[in-house]
Amino acid sequence: MISKVYRFGPRLLFRCLPLLWLAVHPALTGAAPDTIRKSPTFHQKVEGFNLSLTVEEMEHLLDNLPCAAHLLTVYGIHTLTIERRGGYYHAEDENGLEGTFQLEGEMGGFREYRGKGAIRNSSIGVITADVVATIRYSPVHPFQLTNDLEFWVLVNNDFLDFLCRVFRPLLKSVLRNNVEFLVETSQKLANTIREQGGPVMCDDREPP
Repeated sequence: MISKVYRFGPRLLFRCLPLLWLAVHPALTGAAPDTIRKSPTFHQKVEGFNLSLTVEEMEHLLDNLPCAAHLLTVYGIHTLTIERRGGYYHAEDENGLEGTFQLEGEMGGFREYRGKGAIRNSSIGVITADVVATIRYSPVHPFQLTNDLEFWVLVNNDFLDFLCRVFRPLLKSVLRNNVEFLVETSQKLANTIREQGGPVMCDDREPP
């Protein structure tokens, strides 16, 4: 029985971890940020990675997330769709992840997002999690930003949350790989924008 748990547990958790991609569902139906931060299933922070963007380009992409998702798809970096639905966004990617998220707070060089995400699997069912994600950015020079990303992920199902916590020491490398993929994808998009001559100017209705 124990051997079965150890075989199944890491595989199950590997499917939980991509939820880091989505800070997802309207905050009104999710856990409060303080609750998520106090005892998250997963917490990860990446500091000091660079993006080849101006502050204006960064803010434009953050203010026009459907445009950013469109660029990822058009440039062949990652298939992602984001739609604005009233005061929040709905997102889906090519790996079957989906959810909704909203901007929780912002000030100069800082954004915080919160919501709920879901991953569906035929053998496991639906796994959902409340997420808080923050980004801080500041200019290094006119065409480069330094960035800090931080995620707090709280799996909703008590049993899955327990399994995730039990196997967490075994999955540090998997968690790190998922975050690195997110960082690398963002850097590829920024580099492509720079190669295309920038700046990026598009809105939700008219992506380039």
